[in-house]
Amino acid sequence: DGATDEGRRLAWWLVMSSLPADEALLTLPLVSKGFRDLAIDSVALASTLASMLGCHKDEGSVPLRDKEEVTKAFPSGRFLAAGGYKRVYAVLNEAQRRWEAMSVLDIKQLRTDGLSEALAKELWISLMLSQLRRRGRCPHFLHLHQCFQSSMPPPEDEWGAPASRAIPPTPKKIPPTPARLATETDSESEDDACPATPVPSRARRPKQTPKKMTPMATRAPMTARKPPPTAARAPPGTARRRKPAATSRKPRQVHAYQYVLSELATGGDMEEACKLQPGEAWETAMLPTLLFQMLFSVHVAQKELMLRHYDIKLLNFFLTQPPAPRRALRGTDVRMRYAAGKSEYEITLRAGENTLAMLADFGTADVDEETLGAAVGVAQYTTLENTPPELLLGGAAATQSYACDAFGLGLCVVHLLTGEAPYEELLDELHCPPDLAAALDGAWRGGGDGKESVYHAMVRLLDDDENNVLPDTLYRLLIMLGPSLAPAADADGAVDGGGVVGASAAWAAVRKWAKSSAGGKRYAKDRKQWSLLDGGKAEAIERARARMGELPGCEALLRGLTHFDPERRWGVEEAIASDFFAPLRAAAAGPPPPLAFLHYREAGSAAN
Repeated sequence: DGATDEGRRLAWWLVMSSLPADEALLTLPLVSKGFRDLAIDSVALASTLASMLGCHKDEGSVPLRDKEEVTKAFPSGRFLAAGGYKRVYAVLNEAQRRWEAMSVLDIKQLRTDGLSEALAKELWISLMLSQLRRRGRCPHFLHLHQCFQSSMPPPEDEWGAPASRAIPPTPKKIPPTPARLATETDSESEDDACPATPVPSRARRPKQTPKKMTPMATRAPMTARKPPPTAARAPPGTARRRKPAATSRKPRQVHAYQYVLSELATGGDMEEACKLQPGEAWETAMLPTLLFQMLFSVHVAQKELMLRHYDIKLLNFFLTQPPAPRRALRGTDVRMRYAAGKSEYEITLRAGENTLAMLADFGTADVDEETLGAAVGVAQYTTLENTPPELLLGGAAATQSYACDAFGLGLCVVHLLTGEAPYEELLDELHCPPDLAAALDGAWRGGGDGKESVYHAMVRLLDDDENNVLPDTLYRLLIMLGPSLAPAADADGAVDGGGVVGASAAWAAVRKWAKSSAGGKRYAKDRKQWSLLDGGKAEAIERARARMGELPGCEALLRGLTHFDPERRWGVEEAIASDFFAPLRAAAAGPPPPLAFLHYREAGSAAN
């Protein structure tokens, strides 16, 4: 059973750790596929732990690879994207004969801004989720290959740089891919394929966020719920104090860069992939399959790691080719069976096409059990346009929970229905009325800027919010997805009468404004144009409603995931069990296809 397998794996891991490195990593993998997988896990684990340690130590305390080592291992690269503290490249791994995604971060800058702890946590989460994929639990996470540090910054002359040099051409001759790579399993032969031309992600929309680390994208035992203990944590947003040196000799100051090598998602992120579809939107028939994969990845991360992502959006889901039987022809159907709750589900993807969705970018994520249920802080306000309403209205009265990610998934549903662009770009002409914005500002600042104020984090954000993103975001969410606020309105979407939203000062300000003659008329007028749930007449909204009408259960799914009251909002498992995914439910129990992920079936249940 599963426990026995884990015990055997741990025992062999202990055996490997007692062997010399060359025997453990070079000789033992030749014995069997199982030993090969253990060796791969060991390399990823060791390199990640070393990098995590380097995040907390002074420069020069961790061995650094020199320029010659880096350029020899990765002779060719292409710039893909940049943001915050990170640059991303597609690089050719000479030893493995494959293209990989390389994220490069400036360690000194991260340490100066107090974000080294965040990088270590992100590496650990990426490693654990990569391990889930390797063990066949969930195919919707990226492989983390290795991490290392170097004193050399990315070679921009050869690989390119943002808005300064043209991306260098792909090498004329790419090394041939071996029939079998020692780093992949039989069931994941798609990772063996090296794309003739890496597919770069387009420039990404800048975030209106407080200064923080931009997330990355990425094998270790799944026994730990949180990163291994490191040095004491510094307060969020502050630099860690270094301990005084034991001697008068100053440590050698060497500028270091963190390199993270992970699987290259050949289809790029889903936001840009959506724009490349005919009409800038996927066919409605594709949406249940895409959304199921997205929901299942979040479901598994919650089950295994208690993960809260806090920045769920299409931009943080990537696409790649699905796993397929070896020698499968392009366009061959790939059947994948899943278990979630009481049911089994089956989706069909096309081999050789970028239709497998992967959750990534865990720079804002948390897996600490102690913070689940704690009050939200500024770290939970990530992409401000996607902030859940309970954080905007309730502030620190809202708790850190899975509900934030459920709302993010609801906004992904909106994006897939509208196509083209995120909702805030489609509603760009819609702004919070000045009188309501003033009332909200008074409610948010009413308790002062001290930590005792429930809106302490909001006040910090407001001080940097020159473009009124916060009030505009709240108003757009109210108009597009919120309750009507009319006296005779259906109470299904109401949030009055208590709770983190209904009892908040900001909600009271909204209700008072809506009850005024001018406020009520403005609110009704804007909802008539832009409400996705109540028949808005704007062209983009009408198109989205028409697409929603083609998918039974879609409106209920959207309402459930975006309810303004987090206590009444659907969880991910409830969403998967909804009628929207009924067409994907396995009709009857029977032999599962070769690609089956059935670890999360509720005890005592069977396929429908």
